[in-house]
Amino acid sequence: MPRLFTALLLLALPTFDGTAAVAPSDETTEVDRWYAALVDGKPVGWMRSRLVRRGSKLETTNVQKMSVRRGALTIDIEIEETFLETADGVPLMSRSVQNFAGQKISRTMHFADDVIIFTTRQRDHTRTEQFPITDREWLPPAAAERYARSQLARGAKTIRFRTITALVGRKPVMSNHEYVSTEPIELFGRTVTAQRWKVVTSIASTVPMTTWIDDEWNMLKTTMSLGGLIEVSFVAADEKLAKRSIEPPELVARTLLVPDRLIAAPRKVRSATYMVSVTNDTAEARGALARLPDAGYQRVHRDGASSRSVRITVDLDRDLASGAPPRPACLRPSTMINSDHPAVIALARKALGDTPDDAPDRVRARALCRFAHGFMKQRDLSVGFASASEVAETAQGDCTEFGVLLAAMLRVTRIPSRTVSGLVYTESFLGQSHVFGYHMWTQAWIDGRWMDFDAALNPTEFDATHITMSTSAWSDDDTVEGMLEVIPLFGQLSIRVQTPR
Repeated sequence: MPRLFTALLLLALPTFDGTAAVAPSDETTEVDRWYAALVDGKPVGWMRSRLVRRGSKLETTNVQKMSVRRGALTIDIEIEETFLETADGVPLMSRSVQNFAGQKISRTMHFADDVIIFTTRQRDHTRTEQFPITDREWLPPAAAERYARSQLARGAKTIRFRTITALVGRKPVMSNHEYVSTEPIELFGRTVTAQRWKVVTSIASTVPMTTWIDDEWNMLKTTMSLGGLIEVSFVAADEKLAKRSIEPPELVARTLLVPDRLIAAPRKVRSATYMVSVTNDTAEARGALARLPDAGYQRVHRDGASSRSVRITVDLDRDLASGAPPRPACLRPSTMINSDHPAVIALARKALGDTPDDAPDRVRARALCRFAHGFMKQRDLSVGFASASEVAETAQGDCTEFGVLLAAMLRVTRIPSRTVSGLVYTESFLGQSHVFGYHMWTQAWIDGRWMDFDAALNPTEFDATHITMSTSAWSDDDTVEGMLEVIPLFGQLSIRVQTPR
């Protein structure tokens, strides 16, 4: 859940850096803006946006620091994004550093004439790749600001542009801005007149944002909703107000769903049927419900794309669903599923032990799942979101760490893999009993089908109390898109258990 919250916050970075125009100069010039980060109106941290000009180069920097809670544990989130470009909009370098509860990952993109040099660093491991530049129809952040400001001055009511950032990946992100109204807003006791715009990005088309700007395209406030659960806001402030004492919100317990009946011995259930419905009849929620996939052991039965309910069957005793074949990304190492790391490779070899190299993929996958289940020594919610190599070195985490570790070990053995985000039934979690909670597990491409494996809960057999909502290969170009697809369903679902009774 915190990584979904963080993904939402990242959406504001490439689009609204809050900087003002900087006049040409050979001297160092700085524009510095501060924002308070709020969840449901309560302070959780801050964001700082700076634009510095040194001679002919512009450097845009955004820094976010926030804290949230998972149960009783507080998770600190730090994100820094820097973009260097020339005054006339030629990209030079983009760098991001993210730190989730001590798991630090840095990404750097250097722009050459015809290639992007993409470097990722985690602890002592560095990966560098080169990609040809095939798409040049995008703008660096300062150039995007100038373009948007010029369009605003001309009276445009629709403004679109594409940007790129190392934090999200090398795929450009389209931002679409639609004017709504001009109205007064409150900024910590101060009333100002602002223009209200609706913003939708290509990376999160299901999560629209509302932003209020002044007549110079400077951001005053941005809000976005995480389904029906929480509202996230950035509000313009001075440094002292932005850095005031925070109240980290608990994000996990509020996502738990209580079904209409109990499920006995959930880890042994081999077949189950659920009626899953949206409680708030919005187009976004219905659309997200309609996108729930047939995958692995799951089949989704729909009455129509606009239906408020779907019937989901999970059956371990019938043929696996025929899903789309794996993309190349399901075998390649990535920042989070870094199957090329020596520690991950060593674990995969240890896990297979005496298993013959020519053993069926199903046999090898089950051996890896059993090993991953027993390998994790410290199981708690204190880890923000660790990569596979970090898990291999610390043996600590929760379901997400189990999921990426197993996925990485599968790729080491040349079995395509991806992770699954969804719901699982548990008899007890965070003081609540008999609930569905958001969970992550792994799928492996075996015998022409995707097969589910849950190293966190089921070392030998999967069970039918899992409901798949989205899948992700964790390519460095789509690290958050799969998760963002299901956000419209947060706080909007009800589950009726039809079988088992």
